[in-house]
Amino acid sequence: MWNHARVASQNYIRNRSVGIYLTVSPQETYSGSAICLEINGRLFVATAAHNFDGVENGATFVAFSANRSSDTPLEIISSNLARNRSADGPDLAWLEVAVASARASDLEGVSLDSVNSRPVIHPMDGYVATGFPVHLRREERVRPNHANFVVPLLIYFTAAARIDDSAIVLDYHREGLGPQGPGLIAEPHGMSGGAVWHVPTKQGQDGIWNPGRIRLIGVTTRYVRAHNELHGLAMIEWLRLLAGDVPELAESINPLIIE
Repeated sequence: MWNHARVASQNYIRNRSVGIYLTVSPQETYSGSAICLEINGRLFVATAAHNFDGVENGATFVAFSANRSSDTPLEIISSNLARNRSADGPDLAWLEVAVASARASDLEGVSLDSVNSRPVIHPMDGYVATGFPVHLRREERVRPNHANFVVPLLIYFTAAARIDDSAIVLDYHREGLGPQGPGLIAEPHGMSGGAVWHVPTKQGQDGIWNPGRIRLIGVTTRYVRAHNELHGLAMIEWLRLLAGDVPELAESINPLIIE
């Protein structure tokens, strides 16, 4: 059943995933990852704040659908990037994407019904981290003096996870599902900001496993190489941030963040 869950999840996840490409200088560039949510008919991207380090000093970035590349960026209409992040605050950020821009890039949003803001461990189920590892990035020259960057989406499945309050930890032993299928995969540099998912492996009552059963539970914030671990924060932390910054969304978000 695990294989069926894995295969069925791929397109669902891809259609809601976003890549970030940050340019500090022509010689200094970085990749990051993100996930798109739909709230009250608007589309918001959840990601890690450190993906935008340097923007305050003139660095530029583009965000693009997993179904596109950096040459077809999404239109960002608002964000919290202008706000100063406190040193002890969560490493999280949000961007609002124009709906028409998302549609043109085949990007959809995860509904709040598919978000588990307070996840707990289910030992028999699977957990998935998704993102755009920088080692898989390739450059294409689409016109003079313009580079188009393509970064394949990596979907990493594991049954080994820990959850402690808002902290999520996934084992990352580099055996996973890469662009060429199962096998040894790249180190996850660039996956910060990508989604963490809970994937139930049991069939539904109709005997069919469908991707609508997976739940978005968190955002990856860092890779701890010494322990082969991906660390992330539960979605409740990002939802609290967004509700505070965009108060007109609070009525929809509060049921997920207020005990």
